[in-house]
Amino acid sequence: MTVSSKLEDGNIRATVRIICSEEKLTRTTLNELCQRHPPPAVPDLSPFSALSVTEQDVVAGILSFPAGSAAGPSDLCLQHPSVDCCSQANV
Repeated sequence: MTVSSKLEDGNIRATVRIICSEEKLTRTTLNELCQRHPPPAVPDLSPFSALSVTEQDVVAGILSFPAGSAAGPSDLCLQHPSVDCCSQANV
């Protein structure tokens, strides 16, 4: 029986025993698992070229957001970098 079936039955002791087992994985079992779960295909990235931007492109992008825009995943509001890197002295 598998770990998931033991868990579904509520048999925690058997589940732990199976997980902690010293039993080795056989080559046959490994081959069967590899057939059932092949590795993911690697996407072909050759048609894409690298993105190249200038400092002016970055500044223009930051300044294009309206005042009061919400913070992104970094919790950094756009007003912070616009004050620091987009002042007339740095542009």
